[in-house]
Amino acid sequence: MPFRQQHRGRHPEDTELFAPGRVPVLQGAARDLSWLYTRGYAANSALKLVGDRYQLAARERMALQRAACSEGSRVDRAAHRVALESLSGAGVALDGYNLLITVESMLSGGVLIRARDGCLRDLASLHGSYRRVEETEPALMLIGETLARLKAGHVRWYLDAPVSNSGRLARCCAAWRRGRRGHGKWKWRTVLIACCGRRRKS
Repeated sequence: MPFRQQHRGRHPEDTELFAPGRVPVLQGAARDLSWLYTRGYAANSALKLVGDRYQLAARERMALQRAACSEGSRVDRAAHRVALESLSGAGVALDGYNLLITVESMLSGGVLIRARDGCLRDLASLHGSYRRVEETEPALMLIGETLARLKAGHVRWYLDAPVSNSGRLARCCAAWRRGRRGHGKWKWRTVLIACCGRRRKS
């Protein structure tokens, strides 16, 4: 029987790998890896060096990779950060899958990482195909309600067209935008980004 994913981001080992007692270890590893990045060490070799030193499992190394960054990257990303209050009346561009999967992971109880640059990242992966899970609709609702509460202007969801089911997700967002579910106040547009750079709106 084929496996059908029902939740996003959960993994049977996460309870043990990311238990409270492991947090100081992972924080120390993130500091060391960030130190190496700042001094120009190659990403893969630096990650292996720190991961081996702290004897980290594969998912811990994935978390470490997403948590660490060089000092230059941290400063640059902080300089481009936008305050939530500034979204009122402003147009908003969303990295659709990035945001949606992170919120799905949060709702499913998956691991979320507060990275050194201040960003919140998940451990879920997208391998060429997107599958809806139980948290998809609640996640879209939460995102839409949050943007409405912030009084954001027109919102564009950017989705990777080569990812399977991107068109289906775009149609779902468009249906809600038209008010079929009572959310006509959401000013959504979806934009599918193809490999060649052409865009198709819905």
